Amino acid sequence: MMKTFFTKKMMIIAMVTGVLVLGGVSAITAYALNAGTVSKEEAVKSVSEQVNGEVIKVEKDLDDTLTYEMTMKTENGYEDIEVDASNGEVIEREYNDDSDDSYPAAKISLEEAEKIALKKVANGTITDVELDRENGLLVYEIEVEKKWLEYDLVIDANTGDVLHVGKDD
Repeated sequence: MMKTFFTKKMMIIAMVTGVLVLGGVSAITAYALNAGTVSKEEAVKSVSEQVNGEVIKVEKDLDDTLTYEMTMKTENGYEDIEVDASNGEVIEREYNDDSDDSYPAAKISLEEAEKIALKKVANGTITDVELDRENGLLVYEIEVEKKWLEYDLVIDANTGDVLHVGKDD
C-alpha cells in the first residue's frame, strides 16, 4: 500500500513537472514572437519605401532570429523579402517569377483587410496575411492570434466582406 502511494505521488510530480516545462516553453516562444522592436506595420512601411509595389503577404517568423517574411507584387512580378524584426533591415530579397500566380489589383489594401480582421477578432494580433485566389475569388487569408487561439479569416479583396471566420485551438 505504501508502494502504491509512493508511485502515485511520483506520477503526480512527473505530470506537474511536465505541465510546468510545457508552459515555460510556450511562454518563451510567445515572448520571442512578440519581442521584436520593429512592428509589422513599421516593417511594411520600410519595405514599401524601398521597393515599388504592393505587400500581399506578411508573416512573422522565428527560425534563428525573429523576422518578417513578405511577398510584394511589383510591376515585374513578385519579390520575397525578409526583414530583421529587431532593427527593420532587409536581410534578403529574392525575385520570384510565378507567372501563374498573377492577380489583378485588389480593391481593398492589405491594411484595410487587417483592420476588418481586427474588428472581427478584437484585441487580436495578426500573424499572417496573404493575398490569394480561392474558388476564382481574390481574397485575403488572415491569421489572428488571441489568448492562445488562432483565428483564420477569409476576406474578399474587392468588397471587404468577411467570407469565413474559423477558430483553431
